[in-house]
Amino acid sequence: MGLLVFMFQLPRMCVALTELTADHHNMCCLVQLLPDHPRGNQLRRHLSVGMISKLLDGSCTYKPSGKDFELSYLQPYMPRIKPTSLRSMLSPCSVTKKEGEENMYTLDQQTYYLCYSLLTLVNQASNFLFFPPHQKEQLMMLCTELDRHIKRDMKENDKCLYRSKVGVKVLLI
Repeated sequence: MGLLVFMFQLPRMCVALTELTADHHNMCCLVQLLPDHPRGNQLRRHLSVGMISKLLDGSCTYKPSGKDFELSYLQPYMPRIKPTSLRSMLSPCSVTKKEGEENMYTLDQQTYYLCYSLLTLVNQASNFLFFPPHQKEQLMMLCTELDRHIKRDMKENDKCLYRSKVGVKVLLI
């Protein structure tokens, strides 16, 4: 497939692959299965942002352009990846106090699991073998956003090791 054909087909491939699953774990697996090739890497980056938009918006609102991937495409999603935002998105509106206390631990686990999957997709989108020099400022902004919205929002707890796993993931990005 020629480069022009690939650039034309990129948005259609992203939409088709995004529609394959609604489960965040399967989305991460699907993105990681793409070939380690320049075009596969480009598709992986755009598909990761498409998957992030689907998880946070309910449907894929990200439309990749035919140009190179920019880290700034991730910026609008960073405030919504923080655990408190995800918890409010996942929690049912009308829960009694007793039910809320019983389900709080489960909701907390689901929140951090979703956060971990979203951070895996962010990692896939921002993973470059050789980082483009013109995107260094965007990389610094992404690191700042990760620190501000995710790392500072986490509350460490000895009984909740899954939270530490999310913290480690932030550091690895």
